[in-house]
Amino acid sequence: RQYFRGYIDYNYTFKPWVIKPFNKLISDTAKSTKYLRWAKEFNFNPIPTKLSFRTEIDRNYNELEFRDIESILSGNFGSNFDVIKNRNFYFGWQYGLEFGLTKSLKLQVNSLTRTLNDNIDVNTMDNSSIFGNVFRAGRPVLYNHRVQLSYQLPFKYFPYLDFVEAELGYGFTYNWNARSTALLSSPEGSLGSIGQNTNVITAKASADIPKFFSQFKYFQNISAKMQKRKREIDSLNNVYTLAWDKKRYKYKSYKFKNKLTPLQSIANFMTSFKQLNFDYTETNGTVIPGLLSAPNWYGYGQTLGGPTAGFLLGSQSDIRRIAVENGWVSKSSLMTDPYIQMTTKELRADLQFVPLNDFRIDFNVLHTFNRNFSQSGYNDPQNLAYANHDFAFANNFVTYSNTVVALNTSFKDGAAIYQAIRANAVAISQQMGGPLNADGFTEGHSIANAYVLIPAFRAAVEGKSPKAIGNAKKAVLPIPNWRITYSGLKNIPIINGQFSKFDISHAYSATYTATGIQSSIDYYNIPTSGNNKDINGDYINPYTFSQATYLESFSPLIGIDVTMRNNMQFGLQYNKNRMLLLGLVNHTLTEEANTEYVVRLGYIIR
Repeated sequence: RQYFRGYIDYNYTFKPWVIKPFNKLISDTAKSTKYLRWAKEFNFNPIPTKLSFRTEIDRNYNELEFRDIESILSGNFGSNFDVIKNRNFYFGWQYGLEFGLTKSLKLQVNSLTRTLNDNIDVNTMDNSSIFGNVFRAGRPVLYNHRVQLSYQLPFKYFPYLDFVEAELGYGFTYNWNARSTALLSSPEGSLGSIGQNTNVITAKASADIPKFFSQFKYFQNISAKMQKRKREIDSLNNVYTLAWDKKRYKYKSYKFKNKLTPLQSIANFMTSFKQLNFDYTETNGTVIPGLLSAPNWYGYGQTLGGPTAGFLLGSQSDIRRIAVENGWVSKSSLMTDPYIQMTTKELRADLQFVPLNDFRIDFNVLHTFNRNFSQSGYNDPQNLAYANHDFAFANNFVTYSNTVVALNTSFKDGAAIYQAIRANAVAISQQMGGPLNADGFTEGHSIANAYVLIPAFRAAVEGKSPKAIGNAKKAVLPIPNWRITYSGLKNIPIINGQFSKFDISHAYSATYTATGIQSSIDYYNIPTSGNNKDINGDYINPYTFSQATYLESFSPLIGIDVTMRNNMQFGLQYNKNRMLLLGLVNHTLTEEANTEYVVRLGYIIR
């Protein structure tokens, strides 16, 4: 058993060469400087910031020999089994480039290639073979490249926009993996290799809203007055604390000196929006099996070509038809790996709102979306005769989740919601049209039809008027949830004398999740079967559903958290939760609801 490994690394960091073409054209003392700062700061760097290269050798060779014991026992020492030889001679290289195109625009490029030298007859090898032709490259078995681009938007260089920070990012990868060559000489043809790309899109932003208003003198005066008022409150707190420590507490009325005029109060309300944060991430990927050509140095097929330049750059355009028409993929019936497209999206946003001193509301929204599209047999040339390339069945599988508000039914019992579902189902069925049956439903649109039952369920839980389902795969816009905290009661002198902290809180969160949304094989087969209704007599829909779920939580519905001036702590929370799950496979409605009382007691040791 022999192993031979080695590598050579090279790294070089370039000296930055930042060019600011307009820097000296604009004076720092000019009145217009703040309006032209973006031009003054404009810059670019025409050379890379870092270069790296690595070449790697990874070889192993082993022999395994079994002895013929029966021959040895009979005295025939020359009779042995053939030696089993095995070798894996890998040679690869990778490189990386980094660019600081500007101070805000960064680019990274990385590529890796690995080859296997298997064109030597293993039966002719011996112990010295592992050292022969060390730097000889073989056939590619792995290729990968990755590019990442990030850009920080230059809001800070523009007047009145410097309260915003935002960053955009785009990255893509392409990965190619060779498969077994066992079927190269098979009449069915090669299975080909697997190519896969991904792209990641990110967008992040935050806005410091008070920073925007602080640029105006009118709001600066309001802010100064509010700070003086806060110092009054802090001074009052100190007086009551000292009085409590000396056990000489006596309530005295107090009138604040710093007050806002009605117009200032309206202007101050505009500054109640404190902080806005936004975060969006989208990841897409495509897997195309059966590629017949090995990649060149940038990923494109060396002999037959493929995939497209867009695919190498992370594009998610459908290339099934192009790949089959150009002969880039194997047409073997043994190549059953599916063509796959995947999408994952996540949106998060939150807003901090402080309409009054010590009164804070945090809003938040969340949206997630997952899609997986797959088609086995995409390489069959018969697909070319169909506009959607769907001679073979293609399956879409979707799951999504949204923040929602279901306050209209939060305190209703399950029986009322169940009756609302039935009433909504009748209304939606009639909206969908068709001959009316005796039970109030139209033909083919009974309560068992998912396209009737799901919108009826949603309207019943959210307390809205019933509407048709629309696009089954598309989620509606998320609605904000919130958390409220009020700590202003401690500013009342009679309460302040007894408590150093007196917070009242309330929080609400609710999400709607639809899972198991997928393409219907029965709907796909309608043109050949001629049957457009299921066993229940309902029309077959393009998509089937697994379940739809509402999760709602008041955590807490109302909560109190106090700290007394003698360091005692008390907390009380009333929580209320419920879950409503609509099962579309067995048509069941499951409800779970609970209430919770939480009491906390503590003492601060100083």
